[in-house]
Amino acid sequence: MKNTLNCIVAILILTNNISSQTSATNNEDWLKRQFQLFNYQGVIDSLETKASSSTLSFDELRYLGLSYQNLFNFNRALKAFLSAKKLSEFNFQINYLAGKTAKQANNIQLAKGQFIEILEQDSTNKLAKIELANIVMENKKYTGAIELYSDLLKSDSSNSYFLTKIAYAYWKTRNISKAIKHYNDALEINPFDPVASTQLSKFYFESELFAEARSVLEEAIVGNTSNAAMSKMLAETLFKLKKYEAAVVYYTKSLALGDSSAGLFQRLGFSYYFIAAAGTKRDSDIFRQKMNEALDALNNSYKYDRQNPLTTLYLGICHKDLNNLEQAKFYFEQTLNLIFPDYIADVYTHLGATNELLNNLPSAISSYLEAYSYDPSNKVLLFYLGSAMDRYYADRVTPAIYYNKFLNEDTTGNTLLIEYAKERLEKLAEELHFNGN
Repeated sequence: MKNTLNCIVAILILTNNISSQTSATNNEDWLKRQFQLFNYQGVIDSLETKASSSTLSFDELRYLGLSYQNLFNFNRALKAFLSAKKLSEFNFQINYLAGKTAKQANNIQLAKGQFIEILEQDSTNKLAKIELANIVMENKKYTGAIELYSDLLKSDSSNSYFLTKIAYAYWKTRNISKAIKHYNDALEINPFDPVASTQLSKFYFESELFAEARSVLEEAIVGNTSNAAMSKMLAETLFKLKKYEAAVVYYTKSLALGDSSAGLFQRLGFSYYFIAAAGTKRDSDIFRQKMNEALDALNNSYKYDRQNPLTTLYLGICHKDLNNLEQAKFYFEQTLNLIFPDYIADVYTHLGATNELLNNLPSAISSYLEAYSYDPSNKVLLFYLGSAMDRYYADRVTPAIYYNKFLNEDTTGNTLLIEYAKERLEKLAEELHFNGN
């Protein structure tokens, strides 16, 4: 009887173990199936419910992390991957996932550590080396990035992505010859590579090698017809080369691709103006047409940015050339107001006072005269001029003129300055009298 009972217990235990294993297998199959069906929230809900009462397995934590990652909850994903990492020996996949997610969560140091750990186990691991190289590059450690991308290129010298990255790093370390070489190597593999062509052309542009920039961009744009940045860069390059009609084509294309900045409209307007002014008869229909197109573009630029004196200057020029004189006058006055802001007279006034305190009277007089030229309504400046000239010039007539002008035109009613000016005029009159004047 006892043997029979022991046998029954053993069968029950075995059956229970088999049932548990089957349940675990079924659960893992369910998780895998839901994950493949993109039911990430379902996976998360199921596993978080289970985690509240028991410990999750390595695979469950991996699925939990992946689900959170796919729903862009990177902090939760990272927590799950790091928990899975504790349950196993070194595992490339979990380290890589933890590194990628840490980077997405902006925990750069943790991300870097995960990829370094992978490379310590396998120095040839390309994925980890790419991620580490990108982190090093983003941290502006360009020399370290060059070393990593050089290793990657040894295993794949035809990879234009690596070539473009290392070219940029060389550019930032001012190793210009190597930068250009690697950019050109990348473009030999893929002449339409938008990153390599844009970066190389930008380098040429900034170095004022406009013909070289044009050559790169005109080849690349064939395969990047919808690239607004590239169209604008080519337009700017053609503008610098004074190829204004070609520049108009690409400025207009940039507009069609969504770039409607004040700067773009301004350059478009300049281009139309220079086309009109290049030997076209001023009474011709073509001249008027191009001038009006210039005005349209410049008006759009002015609408977006009313503080650019070049825009208002060329609006004035175009209106003058079309004999719209009142409009021309308005925009020229606007230009002067933008070039010489309201506070410029104050700057010169304070500069004059500082020079006067330093007993540098010639400079003080010069500064006060500049201030008065910008703000003739400030009659106190006449007093300052009279006072400085009184102390500096042997000539007694000139300071008297400025004191008189101050007394005749002043509206401030500053009694202290008025009394001083009157007193000095009397003294100057006595000096002039005794000098025989």
